[in-house]
Amino acid sequence: MDAMAAGTPARLKQTFPTTEGAPITQTYRTTASGRVRVVTDSTRDPLGSEGIVTRTCIGPQRSFFVLEFESCTTRRTIHPR
Repeated sequence: MDAMAAGTPARLKQTFPTTEGAPITQTYRTTASGRVRVVTDSTRDPLGSEGIVTRTCIGPQRSFFVLEFESCTTRRTIHPR
């Protein structure tokens, strides 16, 4: 959030397990326009259906476990199952 406010490039990558233990990876990157691009990769989840989804968001807010956003673009599936 500080990098976005300062217009500095930044990246955060986190991996967390599904209930069944499959890894889901989320990568957050600030853009030159002051937005955050969020890429969620669930391709290693055998029970998942989204593949790789990219969202571009504004207005990040801290919550207890994840970053939340004021609004995001429509989800775009890059690699559907």
